[in-house]
Amino acid sequence: MDLKKLLSLLLIFCLVFSFVACGSRDVDDDDDNGRASSSRRIDEDDEDDEDDEGGKGRGKDKDKDKGEDEDVDEDNDEDEDNDEDEDKKDNDKDDDDDAIDNDDEDDKDSGSIKDIFAAYPKGELPKGYPIDKYPIYKDGHVWMGMEEDQGGYSRFTVAVVYAEKFDTIDQYFADYLKDADDYNDVKSPFGNDYKGTMDGYKFEIIIANTAEGLVSATIALTEIPSADSVLKSLDVAELPAGFPVSDFPIIDGAALFNVSESESDGLVSYTLDIYTDKTIKEIIGFYDDNLTNVEDKSKSSDNNGFNISGSSNGYYFYISGYKEIEDNVELIRYFIEIIPI
Repeated sequence: MDLKKLLSLLLIFCLVFSFVACGSRDVDDDDDNGRASSSRRIDEDDEDDEDDEGGKGRGKDKDKDKGEDEDVDEDNDEDEDNDEDEDKKDNDKDDDDDAIDNDDEDDKDSGSIKDIFAAYPKGELPKGYPIDKYPIYKDGHVWMGMEEDQGGYSRFTVAVVYAEKFDTIDQYFADYLKDADDYNDVKSPFGNDYKGTMDGYKFEIIIANTAEGLVSATIALTEIPSADSVLKSLDVAELPAGFPVSDFPIIDGAALFNVSESESDGLVSYTLDIYTDKTIKEIIGFYDDNLTNVEDKSKSSDNNGFNISGSSNGYYFYISGYKEIEDNVELIRYFIEIIPI
């Protein structure tokens, strides 16, 4: 091989080698640039992602959180709405139930009866009314109740109406009044009137129909005071100083209501007005035992009164009495009259 060919071959190898080296360097550079650009792209993507996370990303997260919160709030709102709906339903149900209950109670307790009783005011039994002795029939509408002080005793007036049959109410009162003392009943087309004395009261009870189709019971009770209280109120006089009480005594527990005396020729006559709760028989027995030296004695009696007369210890005497009602208490009012002989 000649020198020219050898030089030509070397030159060719050098060119080839330089091309190979340049190609290799370009590839490396491209790889590095690729890596760098790729790295930059990755970093930019990461930054974009971070921005997205911080910005758009955070916005998405916020939107997500917001969405979740809204979902939760919506769920809570829906739950609250549901609860409110349920509460409303329950309240409506309770209101309906209450309305039904009230209607039931109105129907049960009053209903149309309430309308019937509307013409009568709402009253009550007066304080002290003897409900145990004079009861009123069940479900009665008390529209009037009064108590009057009669000076030591009470008078009660009570008016009641009933949505019952006349016979039911009338029979109820008739049954518990029938054993009263001095019982009397008067029946008429206008109603029935019951009178008598029972359990410390004088009563009058009238049962009648009303214009509204009801039945009325009007109860009038007058308290019967005790005999002791009545006698105490009647004991207002004093025995005259010259009255011979040892010869003509006054029965125990009596009330000296009035005295009078008169004089003639120096002799004094006396008259005593006396109340007692003793019976006629007891009074006669008392004076039979306590009048002494009696001459020309005479006595008589019946269920309503008595008379005793004669002379004793220098006096003519007349003792007489009769039944009398004072403040609804039956007493004997009697007089002792003595005239000097």
